[in-house]
Amino acid sequence: MRALLDACVIYPTVLREVLVGCAALGLYEALWSERILEEWARATIKLGPEAEVHARGEVAVLKANFPKASIQPRAGDMARSPARTTWPRKRTSPSLSRTWVIASA
Repeated sequence: MRALLDACVIYPTVLREVLVGCAALGLYEALWSERILEEWARATIKLGPEAEVHARGEVAVLKANFPKASIQPRAGDMARSPARTTWPRKRTSPSLSRTWVIASA
């Protein structure tokens, strides 16, 4: 199974650790985009400047541990959902068939 992890589930530390831990065990294939990771890092700014530095370090670790997790949205995907800052929830790319999008409302 594949799952696209949105910034809103990567940002809470406990949830991120659970999901990344499950992916590391091979229970599913974690996916994210550069834009999602950037949204997560920027969201931590409200906790202070050191929080963003820490988040960017964690982004680097995720990229190193899951080198195939980063995906690219198709050119038109973001245009279809102008209010969203991350991957559209209701559309999937053909390359993401049978992919779950993990996000909270």
